[in-house]
Amino acid sequence: MMWFEILLSIVTSDIFCTIIGGVLVFVISQWLLELVIKPRVEYKKTIDKILYSLSYYANIISNPMEIHRDNYMEEFKIFADSKHAQASEELRKLGCEIVTFSFKKEKNKHISGQLIYLSNSMWYYEDLPFDKGDRPSVCLRELQHYILNKK
Repeated sequence: MMWFEILLSIVTSDIFCTIIGGVLVFVISQWLLELVIKPRVEYKKTIDKILYSLSYYANIISNPMEIHRDNYMEEFKIFADSKHAQASEELRKLGCEIVTFSFKKEKNKHISGQLIYLSNSMWYYEDLPFDKGDRPSVCLRELQHYILNKK
């Protein structure tokens, strides 16, 4: 019974309780940091990247590239090396990134859908009734307004 009395005196000592309390505070704070604070900070950074990209590529989003069906292979090669392709890729990446967050799911799905739409709207066929970027520019303004008012 000697070992039990020694163990009991250690567990009931003030030093042991202080150490256990400190460890618990550290573990809980790290858990809170990893599961609550860091995802919110990453979310804010992603929203800021989206707003930056929408502003940076606004002129390209508003003026999609026209592709002629009779020469589309050559024009797609030009498109692949253009700022339009860079903008399309960046918006698509951000659209995929925003849906990975586990909170604000409806808002994130809406933002993602709009970003994917804008990514897909960087070019159009000349003979389709697409009013040279009118719809993407409207979507761009609506998306910026939606993000800024629902942050």
